[in-house]
Parts: sequence; C-alpha cells; structure tokens
Amino acid sequence: MQSARVLSRDAAGRALEVAFRAAFDRASLGYVVRYAYRPEDLVVRWSTAAGSAIRVDGEARFAALSPRACLMTYRLGLELPVSRAWIETHYDGHAASAVVGDFREHLRRFG
Repeated sequence: MQSARVLSRDAAGRALEVAFRAAFDRASLGYVVRYAYRPEDLVVRWSTAAGSAIRVDGEARFAALSPRACLMTYRLGLELPVSRAWIETHYDGHAASAVVGDFREHLRRFG
C-alpha cells in the first residue's frame, strides 16, 4: 500500500471512507473503501462501492483473550483488473495473510 487518505469520519472519529493507492512494479491502483463498525460485536467491515472495477471487501472480528491480547479473524475478498496468476504471485498465494502481516508490522512500528 502506497498511501491511504481518510475522506470522511463518523461522529466517533472513526474512518468511514478511505482512498487507497497501491503501487506495483509497473502500475498503480486506486480505490475507495467504505467502513461499517459494530463495536458491540467487535467487528469492522469494509467494501468498495457496488459496480467498482476494483472490488475489495472483508471484515475483521476480534475476540478478547486477556486484558492485553485478542484473536483477530480476518476475511478479505479481492477482484482486481489483473490476472489471477499475478495476484497469486504478488500476494504469495494468500492476500489476506499478506494484509494481516502488513497490519502486524504497522502495529509494531506505531503501536
């Protein structure tokens, strides 16, 4: 992911719409994701608009394990205007794992 820019927030300050830009070897992709939060269930969902050329959707569910730890269950759906072989190569066969790994690294640097 090259950049992310929050376009709108809800009353609690959480991102509602975020514009992403991903840079690859010979191209870049841009898309906007809308988020929906269910704090009572510890769930956040996201998706691009219906009919988008780039489809991204998913959810993260959190379950408390202790006061300092949780279990995250992550689902990611991707439909990109590139070949399936390219996606398999770029994401090493499992896009959700790549994204979670990037998120974990982000937490280590800024958490």
